[in-house]
Amino acid sequence: MGKVIYVIWLILAIGFIFFSIDDLIWDFAYFVTFRRRQKDIYKLDFDVLYSVPPKLLAVIIAAWHEDNVLEKVVDHFIATTHYPQSMYHIFLGVYPNDPATIDVARRLEKKYENVHVVINRMDGPTSKAQNLNNVLSNIRQFEQSHNWRFSSVTIHDSEDVVHPYELR
Repeated sequence: MGKVIYVIWLILAIGFIFFSIDDLIWDFAYFVTFRRRQKDIYKLDFDVLYSVPPKLLAVIIAAWHEDNVLEKVVDHFIATTHYPQSMYHIFLGVYPNDPATIDVARRLEKKYENVHVVINRMDGPTSKAQNLNNVLSNIRQFEQSHNWRFSSVTIHDSEDVVHPYELR
């Protein structure tokens, strides 16, 4: 019986080693190219970033009981983003049974022309996927009603601090 267990463990160990070889190859490649990447990591070419014409972008922020952070996040996003404010729209996905977050979202919608409140069809909380799908269907309706087409959709949590050049 002891030899059977020994053989099973030996087979498992060999299998583990065999199936880990691909990870080892990627780790080796990472360490071989590490120095070269360290030299290039801080070389962000701003001329290239600003040479690309801005495209119309959509940003989704899903929020459930986020009244304490939502306004700060959106204010910071708009104040620090290096992208024309007229070229991106923020869609705030909120729930009908979360009046505090709706109040904050409505205040932001009045404050900024490019912020839009999307109230979910269902009471919250639901899954994040359901909330995002609801916002996406509203974005499609927004596109149709304005005869626009967003080039991309970016999704953020309501606690995210967004890098100023993310949209670029």
